[in-house]
Order: sequence, then structure tokens, then C-alpha cells
Amino acid sequence: MAEVYWDLEWTLQQQGFDYTYDKRLYDRLRDGRARPVREHLQAELDYQIKLARFLENHDEPRAAAAFDPDGHRAAAVIAYSVPGLRFFHQGQLQGRKKRISPHLVRAPQEPPDRELEAFYDQLKRVAAITLTPNSWMHLRPSPMTFTIATPVATAVACGRSSLQRLKNTSRQEWKGSATARMEPEAAKPQAVET
Repeated sequence: MAEVYWDLEWTLQQQGFDYTYDKRLYDRLRDGRARPVREHLQAELDYQIKLARFLENHDEPRAAAAFDPDGHRAAAVIAYSVPGLRFFHQGQLQGRKKRISPHLVRAPQEPPDRELEAFYDQLKRVAAITLTPNSWMHLRPSPMTFTIATPVATAVACGRSSLQRLKNTSRQEWKGSATARMEPEAAKPQAVET
């Protein structure tokens, strides 16, 4: 695996490296703007499958400290659900915030973030679905309006489904969770309350 910058990732991949760090995606996720992320993910699949996707490493700040909680989760879904190598740094899945030198053999005690651990457990199950060149599909979102009888704040889809953010349009506070899936061929999403 090569750690390279200055847009030399493809060059090193062509010279025989199995993977190159995807620092560009990391920087764009940290910046928090959707368009540059979307444009980066439109690169050819030959290039994408040889990128090491990450949200933190020994050179970067801890993801739990660098992103707000919602931004961290959104960035993780993007980074770890696209083709390529999924790179998780020691302590990332537990939500560690203190960055330590790689030369140290121990870290300060930090209580794990149980909500973030549960999120990563769920994300690892979803990401375990093998993404082969024939199963990867770049979906182009289009605006749509639909109503689900149960108020939903956020929905996460997996597999070949598109990710959708649903707005709670009811006047009542929603407690609980729900999942909405929209398959590319489907006309209407299905909601499942959990």
C-alpha cells in the first residue's frame, strides 16, 4: 500500500501497488461538501477498487474528534460502502478521540462511545456485502417526495439501495428507528419500523 499525494495515486497503482491511500476522499469528507465527494466517486472503477478508504490514521486526527457525530456517521457510510479497501485505525470503532504517537506502545484510557460502537457494528455488517465490479452502481439522486405514515428522521439503506434522508413532517416527536429502502427499480420506498 502506498501513501501518496499530489494526484499520483493512479500512477503508483499502474506501477504495481495494490492500494493507495485515498487522501483526496478523506479531505473532501472533512470539508463537508457533497459535490466534490460525488465527483471523486465518479472516477473509473479500475481506480476506485485500488483505493484505501479511511477516516483516520496515525497522521490524521481521530474521526470522533474531527467530525461532529452526524458528520462522522455520514462520512463513514460513504467511505466504507464504496469499492476499495476499508481501512480502520486502532480505536476508531470505539470512538477514541485522543491521537497518540505511533511510537508509543500504550494509549490513555478512554471510555468507549457505545452509540458509535453500535453504529460501526451495523456498518460492518452492511459493508460485509461483497462489492464486485458487477454489483457496484453509482446512483444519481433525484428529488422526490413521498410520505410514510410513521414519522422518520433518518433512513439508511443497504446493498444496491440508494441512501435517502427523510424528513419528519409530523408534529409529533419521533422516538425509535426506521429503515427505508429504495431499490433503483422500485417506484415507492418501503418503511420498516424497528
